Amino acid sequence: MKKVSPREQARNKLLELYHKQTELLGRKPKEEEFFPVDLDELRGFLLPDWGVIESRDLLHHDVSNPILGKADFDQKTFYLDSDAELPARRFTTAHEFGHVFLGHGGCKLRRDEGPRSALRPQQLEPPGPVEVKQEREANAFAAELLMPERAVLREFRKRFEVDRLSIRSSQAQLVLNNIYERAEDAAVQLATSRYPANSRPLMDFFGVSRGAMRVRLLQLSLVY
Repeated sequence: MKKVSPREQARNKLLELYHKQTELLGRKPKEEEFFPVDLDELRGFLLPDWGVIESRDLLHHDVSNPILGKADFDQKTFYLDSDAELPARRFTTAHEFGHVFLGHGGCKLRRDEGPRSALRPQQLEPPGPVEVKQEREANAFAAELLMPERAVLREFRKRFEVDRLSIRSSQAQLVLNNIYERAEDAAVQLATSRYPANSRPLMDFFGVSRGAMRVRLLQLSLVY
């Protein structure tokens, strides 16, 4: 049997949520109704046995060092850092959902000091290959769940009127009103831009942090 990739898993979960919302609304939800993806609704629908505990100090929940979140498979509980900003908490939640849906059975990784970065699994300790692979898979799941490729491509095209944006193009000068030497820097502005003026920035449309949206734009080669 062909193994389903983390991205395919995320797309399948989104489709189930979409069908559920269609059933409840009696019609297909509009794009602005479906995004940002409602993670509480998704959890209640697809993980009804799992609960959530938000705490300012996850050290009291069997975590040796500060992290942003943890999936306790024994207690079927997601622990989230209540002090984290909402976009970061959303990515962490989606990341932990990934561990569950991908059958990882829990992750014991942690950093020696400072908060864990879900976007940088190579910084996690200990750097065991199996654990790091699971972290990367959970990241891929979270990125596709919150920022589905097809939706990002559509919204990017809608805002910037190109399929991909070269930082040396005339369109880039119009959109960015700046000249960047690196796509990484341009991606930050594209993630936060209100171009056109009446649109929501991509990061707000998808309910993610500026950093997560920047990474996603670069992953999909939408700016170069």
